[in-house]
Amino acid sequence: EIAVIPRDDKFRILARSVSPEANRKTWEGFRNITFRTLIERCAAECGMTGKVFGIEDNLVIPYALRQEEGCTAFMDRIARAEGFKLKAFNGAFRAVYLSYAESMEPSYRLTLDAKQDGTNYKRRGNLKYSGLTVMSPWAKATARDYAAPGNNVRVITDLPAENNIQAGRWARNLLWEHNRQAEEITVEQRLNTAMSALSRVNIDGGTDMDGEWIIEEAEHDLIIS
Repeated sequence: EIAVIPRDDKFRILARSVSPEANRKTWEGFRNITFRTLIERCAAECGMTGKVFGIEDNLVIPYALRQEEGCTAFMDRIARAEGFKLKAFNGAFRAVYLSYAESMEPSYRLTLDAKQDGTNYKRRGNLKYSGLTVMSPWAKATARDYAAPGNNVRVITDLPAENNIQAGRWARNLLWEHNRQAEEITVEQRLNTAMSALSRVNIDGGTDMDGEWIIEEAEHDLIIS
């Protein structure tokens, strides 16, 4: 969706990748639905298509409850529990399995040193969970991160896990997703279309930033004077 706003002797163009319909909040329940079908149904609600990358079509969700949420917020919450990241691209919602994203060839390579302008590196190991438990009236499972310091265990009781296998899958994925956020790099550079969300980037330069990274978020400013 695009809007053009005249201001003084210039035009300001605002563009977003989803329609306002994506924010319409409602309640809805789903039972025994595949993850792909759920993404496709929610995407169609705001006039888009849904695609899933990196896992077989037979991932079945026994029960999912949309809790007065817009379709994007609901899809993102379910995707995180199932080990996916969600993004909008070229008229479609794309749910990308994180393990699949990590296995892809890097789209770009960066050499960064400790004094690189426009670069900010944060490592916050104290924010990591050493364990995460998903517990419901029907199931309970715990995932552990033995590399995390201390004994910081999170217990989640508002997910409708119907068996221990599902609870274990959600616990592993949510622990993984949370602990990934404890380390981040922000890089400012000239427009580079290879730097898109969920692409893989390799970094070298002889610092703690060296390694394989997944782009969590990409912002592009296009200024025409």
